Amino acid sequence: MNAPPWSAPADSGRYSPLRQAAIGTAWGLLVVLIWAVWVVSTRVGVKTSLRPIDIMLVRYLCASAVLVPLCLRRGMPLNATNWRVTAQLVAGAGAPFLFISATGMKYAPASHIASVMIGSMPFFVAMLAVLTMRERLRRPQYVGFALLLAGLAIFGIFDSSDGIQGQWRGHALFLLAALMWAIYTITLRKQGLGALHAAGVVNGWSLLLVLIVYAGVGHPSFSTVQWRDVGYQAFVQTLSAVVGLYAYGESVRRLGASRAAVLGALTPAVATMLAFIFLGERPSMLTIGAIALVTAGVMCASQKGAAQPRPLPGSRPLSA
Repeated sequence: MNAPPWSAPADSGRYSPLRQAAIGTAWGLLVVLIWAVWVVSTRVGVKTSLRPIDIMLVRYLCASAVLVPLCLRRGMPLNATNWRVTAQLVAGAGAPFLFISATGMKYAPASHIASVMIGSMPFFVAMLAVLTMRERLRRPQYVGFALLLAGLAIFGIFDSSDGIQGQWRGHALFLLAALMWAIYTITLRKQGLGALHAAGVVNGWSLLLVLIVYAGVGHPSFSTVQWRDVGYQAFVQTLSAVVGLYAYGESVRRLGASRAAVLGALTPAVATMLAFIFLGERPSMLTIGAIALVTAGVMCASQKGAAQPRPLPGSRPLSA
């Protein structure tokens, strides 16, 4: 049976496994940079005249204006294989994910955002991969995740020295957001959707959800809105929603769910450095130690052969 026109190109036979891994790693490192910029920029956004729902509207208006026409011109339907899969993709990486993570950003500094939320994503992805895709974890991955969890424990239990009240609320929301992103990652991997198609589905349906909610909560007075903030958020959020989602989909396709997600845990170090430069958020020694543990965990868990996927019965070769 021929693949549908919106499925991803089957290029796994064109490249050697080493080159596939190199290309996937390059996409993953681009995701790290985009996520770090997004964390710092959204943290700035929620401290301005914009509410989380305003940032969401800006993000999905701009991203959908790019992605929806592009998907339709290529014959890609604005839904996945079924409505359940569509709902999992949209909830995991779309408007619900952004609302929860942006709300948590009110309660915690950028270093905690990147470390607790993005740092815990590989753990959730690995656990879901074991449960739903029968991926086998090997010793380097166990060691890596132990280091990741140790770093996260420092943030959650010991590091509250930034003078921000209610950090536990932000941490709880970040963990929920990380679980949602893990569901998106596993769904993307299992369904074999192309990166562009998945990004179009997520952003198109997220825009519809945000417009419905926005009509109910109303908009802020235009006299209080700083249009410079709107323009900056439009650029950063579009970069994250379009380029970031596409790059992440390519990384998942070429590296697998667990190894693609674990690369993203490098984001805390990059985001903390950017937050120090642009926001003046000086990390404590505990924060630096936790980031070092998270980064060491990434190095262990992403070693070659850290995870070995078992083929699913009756599944077709993945081509996202």
